[in-house]
Amino acid sequence: MSPDPDKILIIQTAFIGDVLFTTPLIRAVKQRFPKSRLSVMVAPRGEFVLRNNPHIDELLILDKRGKDRSLGVMIERIRELRAQEFDLVMSPHRSWRSAILAWGSGARRKVGFRNGLGRWIYSPSVYYDWEGEPRFVERKLNLLRAMGITQVSNLVEMFVDEHDRAAVAEIIAAGGLQGKPLAALVPGSHWATKRWILEYYLELGSRLGRELAFQVVLLASPQEKPMLDWLESRMEPKPLNRAGDSLGMAAAWLERCDVCVGGDTGPTYIAVAVGTKHVIALYGPTRENTFDFREGDAALVKEGLRCHPCSLHGTRSCPVGTLECQTGIWPGRVFEVISNKLHEAADWRK
Repeated sequence: MSPDPDKILIIQTAFIGDVLFTTPLIRAVKQRFPKSRLSVMVAPRGEFVLRNNPHIDELLILDKRGKDRSLGVMIERIRELRAQEFDLVMSPHRSWRSAILAWGSGARRKVGFRNGLGRWIYSPSVYYDWEGEPRFVERKLNLLRAMGITQVSNLVEMFVDEHDRAAVAEIIAAGGLQGKPLAALVPGSHWATKRWILEYYLELGSRLGRELAFQVVLLASPQEKPMLDWLESRMEPKPLNRAGDSLGMAAAWLERCDVCVGGDTGPTYIAVAVGTKHVIALYGPTRENTFDFREGDAALVKEGLRCHPCSLHGTRSCPVGTLECQTGIWPGRVFEVISNKLHEAADWRK
């Protein structure tokens, strides 16, 4: 592309995990066009993922489920984008709203997926190939490859806020937990079928505390507090129940943790992005090969199920009524994986 664009906009207003999967794209765009002004548009729920990202010059918030929902407000937001005179707009989100925003921006170059509205709006466009390329990050990076940018890293990243980091450090100090290994359990998910069995989390957390001397930290949204309260009332040794923490605080906890166990959900991938030493991801209805984990991580799935995977993002209930994709991942197996990972990394307690 010549000349280089002066102003670039990336539109990603999907779930937290999708925003996180877009961070390699954001980094690569800024590295390729370092003198360009890079703006990124996200929904309110994705703001905390990017608010400390050093590659972004401007963060735009689109409250598509709230105050920006109406057609009149959307038209006004399009006018605001057009007034900024973007040269390049990229949309790693396939929604019709993102396509309309890209089209309305008036940018001379619009890059996105051709599935859906994109076939008329984006040029160049890329086919969103779920079967041929199951990895979420790689599919987004294909937008760059369509522009001739091939040297890119798929490493996700998130930058923890200093205030959140200090708040977590204060809690650890007040509890006398300095130097004690921390294990985060993330039992919640927007999709019911993505949740590992709560009793399994109870057994795993208790064993991590008793046998490996971990301080277990329970993380979930405020809406999922009853789930964490149930675990806290039964788990021995007692875990830290952090259901009331902000997402930023949760990220700061994950940054301090040696282990994180969770399902196919945003906080699990945030753990990778902030550097949790070992992330154990439990896949139920969805594919386990959608993300490139690090060497010290593990993606676990119940083997031998003809019904797996049953959906792209999860469902409200099990289509066959057994939920064997979750019940079949035994807590003893997860404990063994964690124990082996820790013994392979001989310096984990240092």
